[in-house]
Amino acid sequence: MGVAFPNRNILWAEIVVDEAVRQGVKAAVVVPGSRSTPLVWAWSRQDRVPVFTPWDERAAGYFALGLAAALEGPVAVVTTSGTAVANLYPAVLEAERIGLPLLLMTADRPPEAYESGANQTVDQIKMFGNRVRWFAQAPLPEARPPERLLRSLRTLMVRAVAHAMGMTGAPGPVHLNFPFRKPLEPLEVPGDVPEAWQHHPPRPVQGREAGRPWTRLTSAQRVPPQAALKEVADMLCQSPRGVVVAGPYLPGGGFPQALTRLARRLGYPLLADPLSGLRFGPWVREGPVLGGYALALEAGWKPEEPPQVVLRFGAMPVGRGLLQALETWAEALHILVDPYARWRAADHHPAWLFQADWEAWVQGVLAALPAECGHSDSPWLRTWQEMENRVAWMLQAAPATEGMALEAVVQALPEAATLVVGNSLPVRHLEEIVLPRPKRVWVWANRGTSGIDGVLSTAMGLLAGGRRPLVAVLGDHSFLYDLNILALVRERGWTPVIVVLHNDGGGIFYRLPIRDFDPPFTAHFRHPHGLDFAGVARTFGLRYQQVAVGEVDHAVADALARREASLLVVPTDAQAHEAWRRGVLERFSSA
Repeated sequence: MGVAFPNRNILWAEIVVDEAVRQGVKAAVVVPGSRSTPLVWAWSRQDRVPVFTPWDERAAGYFALGLAAALEGPVAVVTTSGTAVANLYPAVLEAERIGLPLLLMTADRPPEAYESGANQTVDQIKMFGNRVRWFAQAPLPEARPPERLLRSLRTLMVRAVAHAMGMTGAPGPVHLNFPFRKPLEPLEVPGDVPEAWQHHPPRPVQGREAGRPWTRLTSAQRVPPQAALKEVADMLCQSPRGVVVAGPYLPGGGFPQALTRLARRLGYPLLADPLSGLRFGPWVREGPVLGGYALALEAGWKPEEPPQVVLRFGAMPVGRGLLQALETWAEALHILVDPYARWRAADHHPAWLFQADWEAWVQGVLAALPAECGHSDSPWLRTWQEMENRVAWMLQAAPATEGMALEAVVQALPEAATLVVGNSLPVRHLEEIVLPRPKRVWVWANRGTSGIDGVLSTAMGLLAGGRRPLVAVLGDHSFLYDLNILALVRERGWTPVIVVLHNDGGGIFYRLPIRDFDPPFTAHFRHPHGLDFAGVARTFGLRYQQVAVGEVDHAVADALARREASLLVVPTDAQAHEAWRRGVLERFSSA
């Protein structure tokens, strides 16, 4: 960090930013504003982590969320005061629910401005309530500050990163509020900083030697107890009818292979949510990884006997069919595993909650299973696999309706590509239409609170964090929410492929009973807009192409090969797709 401190505000900001980087903050997202000038100055002067500047705070929050997911570490978000802070709220809700580490560094007016009618001043103290893992009000910068106060600035960042990374609970957003008096710019203020510090700063100013953090963070490993693992293993061995539910946001590494191996050993179907990280990858060849459950269970299909055991990992699943099935499997023993003991079971069935690392738990159960234990060729598993084959057969005869665009996109993706899907219809199409396959595809959707806002910004954050090549598939309403992030795409020269399923409005509402009541259905629910987005592409310098559903695979493959930012608009009829889907459910149910 620099050693020239023209005033107390710059000194404050240089110290906290330096320690944030030392603590492992991976990137910073800053938005233009006046009161945050000291913090932006300090972030811009360091060259150890990248700094991005979207055009507005709501997009910046979602962009940072994508960065944190891609970089697997904390990301700082810097805003000015007032409504700028409030615009972070949607991304905060999403990060809190998913468990992504955002470090919110909001600038504020000094205390004398509070409750005074001063411009751009709102109450920012604990603005996000209990939606953040921790809140702290930074001390107001002082002239010639004592060293203990400066040490407290560094430990402020130590504690903030510890809370964000899950050392005191689940990972998630943290809010630090920084009040500043003018001057906010790096103007020299005689007497603010001792002259001797410009050349020989004390230890709290320059930090630990060799770039070390002020306080090193070491987290405990969540290892399940052997006695409990043995008890579970024995119980599973005596229960031939079970299912493994892999919900969203599970880890990569060795976990997918381990969970697949456990399901295969037990003869349990592994119901892989599209956001679980298990639906697409080489482990699909090795185990009973299923995806047809989404349509089958919603159609009312069920095995002759209910499961005895339900092993649950990750967040709540996307699909209504599986959620309804979980509700009805009340007599089964539901075992919930989560490293932070988060309650992720809206049906409230679990009889056992393990706080343990997911992979350690699975490997521990595998090791504890008796050698003679296994149901890998059981009638129970064959029943589920027959269901999967029946769904696959029905999908092969599907017409080129909106949902089939997701199948085409996945077909066109290269190995190890990233697919971002919007909420409402795209993620449901992915779950229902695209069955497991051995191609490795990393899938993301903002299913923490499942809003349609911020999808494009999150996708661009993932892209900036190295998740490339990237294809984002979202609806036209969701696309309209988030257009200004495309200015950053043009500025940075990124090359995403954006596929807009254009059903001219809120096609999701065709799945709800309100579709039968018009008015108000068309005007106030589906809400058609008639825009074609060609002008959007010209404004932001994207290659534009209108594509039929049957041509999506070729168009996506071509766009990826071109390596230029592309907007592919796919005109669709959500009503026609829903009619086809309902027909499939009826045929499956009658069969």
